[in-house]
Amino acid sequence: MDNRSININNSSLTNSPFNTGDNASQTVNAEGIQDENQLLFNQLIESLKAIPDEEERTDAEENTRKLQDAVNKGNKSRAKRIFGWLPTTVTGTSVALQIYKIIESL
Repeated sequence: MDNRSININNSSLTNSPFNTGDNASQTVNAEGIQDENQLLFNQLIESLKAIPDEEERTDAEENTRKLQDAVNKGNKSRAKRIFGWLPTTVTGTSVALQIYKIIESL
């Protein structure tokens, strides 16, 4: 009985053949995922500019950087905690919700 399995986190593959034969070697490029995440975080940082209170905006920017670092490291519990530190006016935006979906998939 053959018990091989393939598990690729944070990916969506379409028409991507996998060779799972004996001594097979397969490389999957996840660069597009990182680029998409970076774009979302850039959009989130841009949305923070609308926060009128400078101190709150500075805190939100710092927490966004911490959040991005936690997501990049795959630290789901830390990312969820930091996401909760963002202002509610930010966490309800579509870009923030997309980032939260990424966090949930970690």
